[in-house]
Amino acid sequence: MDLNKLHFKNFLPQLKEEGILLHTCCAPCAVEAVERLKENNIQTNLYFYNPNIFDKEEYLKRLGEVKRLATFYNLDLVEDIYDPESFLCQSKGLEQEPERGKRCFNCFKMRLEKLRAYAQDNKFRYTTSVLGVSRWKDFDQTVHASVVAFLGSTGTEYLPINWRKGGSELRRQDLIKEQKIYTQSFCGCPFSKKITEI
Repeated sequence: MDLNKLHFKNFLPQLKEEGILLHTCCAPCAVEAVERLKENNIQTNLYFYNPNIFDKEEYLKRLGEVKRLATFYNLDLVEDIYDPESFLCQSKGLEQEPERGKRCFNCFKMRLEKLRAYAQDNKFRYTTSVLGVSRWKDFDQTVHASVVAFLGSTGTEYLPINWRKGGSELRRQDLIKEQKIYTQSFCGCPFSKKITEI
């Protein structure tokens, strides 16, 4: 995969025409992408569906930070249901998988399938996510999951934007400090939390 072709600037024509529905896993992963979209006058809506986040207190903390991000940048935010049982069900038998393994792929696919369904129902032509921003995740794996999740999709398309390109990490860290964004110590699920505690 040529990651240079997935640079944000290569998607600008589509984005300026139609806007974007951005799946947001957390504020620290999303903040630099949101700033870039706003700077380019792209109509942006945030979508929050993350049943993998453990526990409810942590989920509410991350959701609260995304709400604060949406308010700061004057964006609409859609919060889908919090159903951790669905994540645990699709992770059954994969509890011992390492980070970036099959469990992560299934988690990406599940969340992106929800994104696709919401986008189709609400007439969003273009979608993307910041699932591959974190150092804990494999960007290529998120792209593969999006291909599977959007198979047979009609009326909506996933744009595999590589938000890590173009010095974005330094800017992301600056924005996190400037806006005093809560930064978690693990990806989200109970299995990733155990790994960080070892």
